[in-house]
Parts: sequence; C-alpha cells; structure tokens
Amino acid sequence: MYTIKLDENDFLEFQLFRASKSKRIKRKRITTWLFLTISTFILAYLFMATGNNTVRNYFIVLGVVSLFFFPYYQRWRYRKHYLKHVRENLHNQFLKEAHIKFDAEYLVTYDDKNESKIDIAEIDIINETSEHIFVKTKPGQSLIIPKRFVDVDKFINGLNQITSDAGILWKRDLSWKWR
Repeated sequence: MYTIKLDENDFLEFQLFRASKSKRIKRKRITTWLFLTISTFILAYLFMATGNNTVRNYFIVLGVVSLFFFPYYQRWRYRKHYLKHVRENLHNQFLKEAHIKFDAEYLVTYDDKNESKIDIAEIDIINETSEHIFVKTKPGQSLIIPKRFVDVDKFINGLNQITSDAGILWKRDLSWKWR
C-alpha cells in the first residue's frame, strides 16, 4: 500500500500535461499565434500601400513582437487559466491523503470516504514525467501519482509488473516541461 497527497501543483501539472499532448489544443495555439502574426503584417502592408508609415511601422513592430514573444505569453496565459480552473474546481481535493494498492486484476485507490477499483484491462496508457505518473483509463479518467513519496521506485516496479503482463503502453517523457 502506498500513501499519496496531491497538492495544487500536481493537479496543475496534470492539466498542463494533458493540454500539451492534445492535438486540438496544439493546433489552436499554433493557429492563434500565426493568425495574430500574419494579421499584423497584412495590416502593416495595407498601411504601407496607403502611405501611412507611422502606423505601418507600428504594425511591423507588433508583428515582430508577436512572432517572437506571443508563444511565451500564450504559455503563461494557459498556465494561469488552468491554475484558476484547479483552484476553483479542485480545491477540496488538495492534501487529502489517498492510498493505492495493487491486486492481481485491479489498481485499488481509497481515501477516508471512497474506494475505487480500476481494472488493469481498463488502463489505456501510463505517462511518466520527471515529477508524476499519470495513469489514463479507457473511459478517460486519470490517476495522478506524484513521484515525491518515499517508495516511488518500489511503486513503479509494482505498477510496471502488473501492467506489462497486460500489454499496457508506458510512455516515459522524463524531460517534459510545459511549453
């Protein structure tokens, strides 16, 4: 049996990890960046055609700033958005002690009020970062496991043993960072 406590940062990192792996969110971030940058250069061209050089220069500078710095702003903005979501919707789950144990066919989690059994066959994928392990089930729920608790190596070996027999994909992305 393993005991974990999730804090605000654990939930935030999960949200950011999920967003970084979502094709839809990646596409949205890129199209927003390109649309903003291209639009400012088009406006600069239009003002150049009318002879208004002051406004043209303004849009050229804005386009260059957008081209190089908007991705950093966007990263900060998404982080802020997900942090607000975590604080509003998940604050009751911060620092609640939960327990995880392995059975032959189940990954069992429980706290002081609830117990949940995840059938090993229902596990879709396990993602491992340098700070967390995210166990995603086929229905779409996920289990967040921080690596900062004491027996993390023993836990990883036990989880690896029961999931390797079931042929579950384990993706290690130890260099993952929110970008």
